[in-house]
Amino acid sequence: MNDARLLSSVVQSMLHVFKKPGYDFIIVLTIFLTAFSSYYAALFRHPLMYGIDGAYYLIQVESILSTGMMKYPDPPFSFYLFSALTLLVGKDTLAVKLCVVFFCSLTAVPSYLLVKRMTKSRVAAAVGAFSVAFSPGLISMSGEFLKNAVGIPFLLFFIYFLYRLLSGDENVFTEIVTMSFFLLTGLTHILDAGVALLFFILQMLSSFFSGKPKTRFLKFSLLFLVIVFSVGALLYFSFKGYAIDIAKGGVFIQQFIQMLEFHPIVDARDPGGVRALSYVFVVVGLSLAYVNHRNGSWINFSFLTASSIMLLFLSFPVMPPQWGQRFLLMVFIPWFIIAGSLVGYVEKTFVQVLVAIVLVTFIIYFQSIPAFMRIGPVISPLEYEDLLSMRVFIPANSTVVSPRHPWRYWVEYILNSNSVGSPQELVREGKTVYLIFDKNSQYPGVPTGLLLYEGRVLKLYVLRPRNLLPR
Repeated sequence: MNDARLLSSVVQSMLHVFKKPGYDFIIVLTIFLTAFSSYYAALFRHPLMYGIDGAYYLIQVESILSTGMMKYPDPPFSFYLFSALTLLVGKDTLAVKLCVVFFCSLTAVPSYLLVKRMTKSRVAAAVGAFSVAFSPGLISMSGEFLKNAVGIPFLLFFIYFLYRLLSGDENVFTEIVTMSFFLLTGLTHILDAGVALLFFILQMLSSFFSGKPKTRFLKFSLLFLVIVFSVGALLYFSFKGYAIDIAKGGVFIQQFIQMLEFHPIVDARDPGGVRALSYVFVVVGLSLAYVNHRNGSWINFSFLTASSIMLLFLSFPVMPPQWGQRFLLMVFIPWFIIAGSLVGYVEKTFVQVLVAIVLVTFIIYFQSIPAFMRIGPVISPLEYEDLLSMRVFIPANSTVVSPRHPWRYWVEYILNSNSVGSPQELVREGKTVYLIFDKNSQYPGVPTGLLLYEGRVLKLYVLRPRNLLPR
């Protein structure tokens, strides 16, 4: 009985906020600050950069600050943003992590605005914003794929302004803003841009087949596609980073078609039940699309149809292995549109709040908390300290080889060295090679050479041409 009274009291308190006029800012700010504090606590739990490519971002920042250019070709926006903040705060790791925390939290704003505009419900909008900001996919990106995470707010703002174009806000300003957010998405991460383009095409087709497309929107769509593909072609032939990424997209399409035609391989991996839950959302999304079509709401119909089809594609089990898991990280984009619309479909606000509490509780305990606990650095503090100690033994710009891939960028960042190649081949080419090994691991067939340093967990050897026996 006491639990029921407590739940009723909580619901009544939430109803007071959700029904009060002008409270949108407070709701969005609350979700933003909650997300900011959560991501801050998670990303600053350890002092080192997270993920297998953590030091890669630091290398890019260091290169920009010293030469003005990135060391590796890549979409540039996030790296120059990290570099600018590094100048302000003085520490690259702090700057990169703060940027990621801010942009992950910022996702609450466009997701709230979109669902509120679709459903006219603050409760539904809050659920949509929460399900994005605390989605396991975004949390994983914050620790592993930082460019991916930084580009998500731009992708969401693009989708929001796309909805505004469809819902009557058809003017030059909105069209320019929509294109600008797509441009920012493309300047940040190619996968984010690909998802944005896929959603746009699906939305355009859904609008067309709904039977009520707006002439101005169709004209904008054609202009948008012409600009996107023209700029894409220009970038492909002008910038190496985009040439590589766009080529990867072409390879994916080829591999995907070949798998469907000749040898489909079903990816049975389903971390956290994301794929299974996505199929449930596909059914819910198509059902809501049908209801909106019956009610004459063609804009919501086309948006929900596009979201459901995109979700089915992102969670499709027959997918090239190197792409399937990355696509699963992006399923929260259509998820939040469908989840927010589901809550908005419930007519009574009291019931909406109850549904919202259930959904938010599920997200927190079964998705967000486990995802936050999984992210972290790939090297230990002891490994980091050993690498720092090796700097006195290795001249700058030397060639360093480590059998463990997670060390690659850390070796390059800390030791200011190149970490590539096979030690035997490099020595046969007449180069002096430094090798870093884990003391507790065996590396059969790899020559060691002369021991230079033995730390708490790592060993450093130098391998000169005379140390290697001829074949």
